[in-house]
Amino acid sequence: MCVFEEDSTSSNTERIPFRSSIMPNEIFDNLFLGQCPMGNTLFFIKELKITHILNCALECNYETPPNVVMKKIRINDETTETIPFDEVISFIDNALNEKESGKHVRVFVHCQMGISRSASVVAAWLMSHFGIDVDTALSVVKKQRIIVRPNDGFLRQLILYDRKLEKERKHQKETSLKEEDFVQRVDCSADADVTEVILKHEGKDDEQSPASSSAQPSNIESEGKSEVTKFTSLELPKFSAPLFDALKRIKAEIDREEKQKALVKASDELEQKS
Repeated sequence: MCVFEEDSTSSNTERIPFRSSIMPNEIFDNLFLGQCPMGNTLFFIKELKITHILNCALECNYETPPNVVMKKIRINDETTETIPFDEVISFIDNALNEKESGKHVRVFVHCQMGISRSASVVAAWLMSHFGIDVDTALSVVKKQRIIVRPNDGFLRQLILYDRKLEKERKHQKETSLKEEDFVQRVDCSADADVTEVILKHEGKDDEQSPASSSAQPSNIESEGKSEVTKFTSLELPKFSAPLFDALKRIKAEIDREEKQKALVKASDELEQKS
């Protein structure tokens, strides 16, 4: 969602999209990002039919609007602050999941200006929910709200969170392959009772035909891929803004720190052996 303004650099009166800093922007279906809804801007909550609010600003205080569920995380826009990603992502997930029961749900995430703290939260949710990397997530958010610019401390946290998610996905994949191998080995054994228990645990039907058994995982996999590639296949703008320059710089800093830690660890292990 965006509002419009006239292009002052053009001779015509063509109206171009303007990512307003006052009006909340819809980053994803029913997920909005914006500034603190104080004073006259509170009407947006009612106008947009917001049902859930995640307030990420320590300094932004107002009464919870009627018929709205609100969660507050008290953080400042400082590089030393820590965003509880798992907690805020859980709040957004739980809210949006209510749509499955047919409820009307719209989530509004904000800080003071909708630039740093809340933008970091929304980017983290996109990374967690769709399996996209930090660069893609920030590109999606910035495309919808051009003023987005998390501070360097939050960018560092997003990079580390991205790597944490990647490790978890890799571990889950390895675990899944090990379980699959285990089931196959048991299936080949003479102990039919154990095989039946394993298959039931995996939610499979002994009487299922081989054709349908092989088709089901491929369907699940294709569904997962289509969801993950929902954003990676988008034609996202190639931003050359300071945001992405900072992202590249901080990634390099983290890589250097990790290499230094690895060298120190290797040196300590050599000393212990000697």
